[in-house]
Amino acid sequence: HERYDRLESILGSLNHKTRGLLLHERHEFLAAYKAHTYVVQSELAELRSRVDEEKSSRQREEKLAQLKADCDWFRSESIRLDDTTLDLRAQLRRLSERLEIAQNDRSWLLQELKRLKTRSYAIRFGKSHRDDTCETIDADVQHGLLCPAKGPQSQASRQEGLRYSLRKTKLQINTSRSLLSPW
Repeated sequence: HERYDRLESILGSLNHKTRGLLLHERHEFLAAYKAHTYVVQSELAELRSRVDEEKSSRQREEKLAQLKADCDWFRSESIRLDDTTLDLRAQLRRLSERLEIAQNDRSWLLQELKRLKTRSYAIRFGKSHRDDTCETIDADVQHGLLCPAKGPQSQASRQEGLRYSLRKTKLQINTSRSLLSPW
């Protein structure tokens, strides 16, 4: 029995020592594991920050390249629009000149039409109504537009001169209209 008790005490102490050794090893293993995990986590955090920095740097470079491309496009568009503006201003200037010429022609043609209507009226109604327009008729005689002749032939020649003047005025009006119309 003694041996048996001794063996049991040795086995009990072995169990106790083994359990203590296991607990000690377990504690050391967990401490080493925690330390290694901490090192791995700090390395992982450092790598993540490097990746974020690289990503940020790459995005910054891409954004810079995009902004440069946009700047080049806006510069070329600005130059194109400036050229278009210059062309449109030149075209506006030409059209303004044409409009001014056409307006001057129109006002001259309106005055000429009024003058011809007055002269037609004077010719149609004879001498009694010519007193109002004798200055116009006298000016026409001086300029060779109206020949003062006597008798029945003078009436016909006056009407022929009037028709000629009216045709000439209509032609000038049509010419002015074609100048005003861009197409």
